[in-house]
Amino acid sequence: MTDRSEELTNILLELGVDGDVSPEAVRLAMAAHPEYAMEIAAFALEWHIDEESEAQVDVPLPAADLSRLWQGAAICDPFQGKSPQEFKSLAQQLDLPIAILRQICRRMIDAATIPVILIGDLAHYLRVETGTLFGFLDLEPSLANTEYRSSQTPQALAKISFANAVRMTPMSAELREKWLTLAE
Repeated sequence: MTDRSEELTNILLELGVDGDVSPEAVRLAMAAHPEYAMEIAAFALEWHIDEESEAQVDVPLPAADLSRLWQGAAICDPFQGKSPQEFKSLAQQLDLPIAILRQICRRMIDAATIPVILIGDLAHYLRVETGTLFGFLDLEPSLANTEYRSSQTPQALAKISFANAVRMTPMSAELREKWLTLAE
C-alpha cells in the first residue's frame, strides 16, 4: 500500500470507526484533508446509502454539499435512449411515481433536495457513477422535447424541491409520507 492510500485508509477508518458519519463530521474531515475531499465524500455517500440504522435516517447526508463536490465530474445523460417501458420499470423499482421520475430526468428538481438514498438507487439502476448523476441533475432544467414556433426561445421553469414535487404529484398517502420523510 502506498503512503497516500494508507493515509486515506486511516482517515476513512477514523471516520467510520467512530460511527459518526454525520454531515458535520464529513465536513470537518473534508476540511481537514482537502486533498481527499472527493474520496471522503464518496465514502460518506456509500455509508449513508448502505447503512440501515435509525441514526443514519435521522441525520441525512447533505446532498447539496456532495453535488458541489462533483461539479467537475464528466457529465452525460444517463436517461438517454431509455424507452417508456424502461422508465416505467425504473419508477416501479424505485417505488416512485413516474411523474417525479420524469421531472428528475428533465432536471426540474433541485439535485441538492433529492434524497441521497434515491440518488444512490438511481445511479445503481442506471449503471452510472454517483458523481456523474449529480453532475447531470445539477445542470439547468431541460425544455420539453417539442417543437415551437416563436421568435423567442422558451425558457425553462425554475427548479423545485423534491418535497414540493412530492406534494404536487398524485400518489397514495403512504407513498407521499415515505418520500416526504426522506426529503425533509
